[in-house]
Amino acid sequence: MDTEIEAVSKELEGVITVLSNPEAHWEALSSFEKAMHENALNWFKSMDKRSSSLRERELLLLQIQLERDKNMRPELVVTSLVKEEFPLRPDYPVPVLETNEGLPGVFRTMRDETVKAFTRLLFPEAGGVALPVVFICGPPMSGKTGLAQLLTSELRQAKNRSVVFLRAQQSLEDEPVSAFFERKTQVSWTSFLAYKGERVLIVDEAQVMYDDINFWTDCVKSCLGGAYGELRMVLLSSFGCFESGAPIQFPGGNTFSLMSTSDSENLNHSIVKPSLSLKRAEFKEMANGTLLDTELGWNLCANHVGVAKEILQYVQQRFNNCQAGEVNPAEVELLLRSRDLISHISKCRGMPLFMSVNAIIHNYNLNSETSAKMTSVLESVADGKDMKVVDVANTLGGSAAIEVLTKHGFLFENEDGCLQFASQMHLKVWLESNRRDPTSFPFGFKQIDKFLAKAISRMSSSRLQAFRVENGNLRVRERQIQMELYRTIVTLLPISVLVTPEWQTSTKKGYLDLVVRFQGGCWFLELLVDGVNAGEHAERFTANRKYNSSLLPNSMYALIDFRESVTTCILKPNFSYVKFTPEYLAGVLYSASGEQHFELSP
Repeated sequence: MDTEIEAVSKELEGVITVLSNPEAHWEALSSFEKAMHENALNWFKSMDKRSSSLRERELLLLQIQLERDKNMRPELVVTSLVKEEFPLRPDYPVPVLETNEGLPGVFRTMRDETVKAFTRLLFPEAGGVALPVVFICGPPMSGKTGLAQLLTSELRQAKNRSVVFLRAQQSLEDEPVSAFFERKTQVSWTSFLAYKGERVLIVDEAQVMYDDINFWTDCVKSCLGGAYGELRMVLLSSFGCFESGAPIQFPGGNTFSLMSTSDSENLNHSIVKPSLSLKRAEFKEMANGTLLDTELGWNLCANHVGVAKEILQYVQQRFNNCQAGEVNPAEVELLLRSRDLISHISKCRGMPLFMSVNAIIHNYNLNSETSAKMTSVLESVADGKDMKVVDVANTLGGSAAIEVLTKHGFLFENEDGCLQFASQMHLKVWLESNRRDPTSFPFGFKQIDKFLAKAISRMSSSRLQAFRVENGNLRVRERQIQMELYRTIVTLLPISVLVTPEWQTSTKKGYLDLVVRFQGGCWFLELLVDGVNAGEHAERFTANRKYNSSLLPNSMYALIDFRESVTTCILKPNFSYVKFTPEYLAGVLYSASGEQHFELSP
């Protein structure tokens, strides 16, 4: 087992190396190898597919090993989740389903809460109004395939109900849904639609079928209107929800995305709209018995099942599959707050890497307007701006940029019609991938005062003024200021130094806005944007208060007060306080070593 894991890991490492610089490796191929793939795009897709296959194999092997280490039956890893469905006719064949994807071993969750919520929408209790079509849209790694298979299993529990599960990626080129259905099931598509009993069609990766216009404009629309009686359709797609991508526009009540939204309408008395979002109980089921069954583990996974699985795999592998209680929790926390974790997650499918965006621009030969708009949109979303799909689509290159960004999972469209990253980890991957080493780093760890004065002086006073004028929403304004400061900080620090937004406190009572982590300690930076008293806010770092437990030995902290024209002056050991003049033209930094005055960039 160890030998096989090592072989798979070694091959995966080689593929990742190739994907890290695809242009150079493509040029290095022989003429014969290039001819086999026809063009660079086909080659890139084949390498990406191989990477995903190797990751799944590595994960499965690790989990089988962990099952054996725990004296559990390894065959449980690939136990089938489905039973034979009620046949439409006696000779109706049972399709062979791949039931273990995303659900193996100890990292498995049966997603009971989520599955039952969707089942109630399709087949409500007496008196409830059914949804004949459920359209679930989420980026890569968001758990669509696993949910589709678990939903298939749950729906087949009814005695007289037929459930057909199709993976659209297994269709032939230009093959209509009707022909694909008949080829897989040996049943007439027309007879399936006309059948009077309860039946369900579940199509995973439905975006592959977007070119079959008749299926969407005729069959799906008719099903939405209840034309097929007790037929239900569950369509799962990587992109195309709400305002962008899909051949038809679905009603809001029939569309479900990555995040949960409170919405009592059409939910059969449920107060929360179901989604792909991982529930707390489901995460505990995945993490049970592992080192990540903690509050910090849950918060890092950000309700995202794909991120959760990758973090679980990474932590268990780094600690040789130790179980809960066998490793010092401080060591686990150190790993979870490391650049190594971000680096590991960045290699996953659909991660918004600066390099990946450039590779797609090159491989698809996108024009300059679309290329510039893609980068601009990613930066704006990272800044916390509300980027409405309809607004972006009406700009030069906007429509094509949205299609590429959502198709590849770099961003997704939420139920408010805004583009956003799939999780905080996706945001951190994007920010980290944009970093470049400075030409020099003339600051020591103890020189936080000089560093902050230099970093803040690089902030734009006009942009800070614009944030104040444009945003009545303090949360959005604080996020924009946070990202503005983040970008100036990383221009001064080596890539080896971790700079991260939203660092959860050890007491789990809140988050610090920015943390700079060196080998020998941390700088903790808090931003003050609203009317909270600066003195009271600074007290949170003192003993037995909100932030104090997060302070590591030798750590230093600062409060940057973006409220204009305040008169406060705070002096504490290992503490810096920054305030600004009107219109953010200049600032002053107070510390135990004295005052530093500086001007901001225009």
